[in-house]
Amino acid sequence: MQKLPSHLEFMVPETYRYFSHSTLRQQKYAQLYSTINVGKPLKLQQLSETRWLAIAPCLTRVLQQYDELKLHFEISKHEEKNYTTDLLHQMYSDPANRLYLIFLQPVVSQVNRVNKMFEMDHCNVNKLLAELMSLYKSILGRPMIPRTFSTWKAVTDFDMKNDRNHLPLQAVDFGVQFNIELARTRLDSGIVDTVKKYDRDFLMQLLSELQQRLPSNIHHLQTLDALSPETVLGLRKPKLQDLSFLMKYSGDIGKLDEQWQYIGTVSWPMDVLDNEEKFWMTVHDHHDASGEQDFKEVGQFALSMLALPFSNASVERVFFTNEPCEK
Repeated sequence: MQKLPSHLEFMVPETYRYFSHSTLRQQKYAQLYSTINVGKPLKLQQLSETRWLAIAPCLTRVLQQYDELKLHFEISKHEEKNYTTDLLHQMYSDPANRLYLIFLQPVVSQVNRVNKMFEMDHCNVNKLLAELMSLYKSILGRPMIPRTFSTWKAVTDFDMKNDRNHLPLQAVDFGVQFNIELARTRLDSGIVDTVKKYDRDFLMQLLSELQQRLPSNIHHLQTLDALSPETVLGLRKPKLQDLSFLMKYSGDIGKLDEQWQYIGTVSWPMDVLDNEEKFWMTVHDHHDASGEQDFKEVGQFALSMLALPFSNASVERVFFTNEPCEK
């Protein structure tokens, strides 16, 4: 956010504070809103001081009623004779600020959506990784020259700091809504270039921050897709030696390979095929005609790989919600 004009971080939370401590202001705004629209205004969201992604719902609420808020501050500045009210009116009257928010809202919402997945207690690790890489690639495609990546590792190794990979400012993708609003406002070209430069710098910084958080063992994590029921029971099941995480196995490779080969010959219950953990637990507990666990090794190995933590969010949640222990 430091790459964008600092007044934006004032504008959004100050709009919430302006109404939060005054019932009279809330009533006046609700009356104004209901005069223009059908129904009541949506409640503005408070911005967290520690989680910058919390700005996503705040931006959404502000943009949903931007014109109504602008009109309210225009009327109130004459009635209240208040510096903050006058300042908010100036900010809402500046079409460049609306452009900033329209650009920012979908980008931050997209990041926030993926971030929430990492806060879940249970999740398909491979799908989670695919979501993270899709997020990174989608943002990468905005300021960078389009290209095709054959692997996820190729994406992580892409040199985004090389100027030769950058699109010219006018070719950067700032979003459809941004372009629609830009055509509607008809701002001076100098102001437009300034807005675009700030937004491009934001994208570049966001890419840099995301790249630092991409897992270094991306190749190993990508091959975990081989453990999905759809893959292991399908025609595209890889050979055991092609699994990059095979080196983690310390047991009988021959027995593991035998079980890997024959796992597709069993008719597994349909109700476990859409859940990796349930599927491999069923595989692990499967017994042959003699009562022996005929897929014990491969089931145990797969479960040990799926047990790798994809986030520390659940641990932090337990840590902060538990009562402190007495000495």
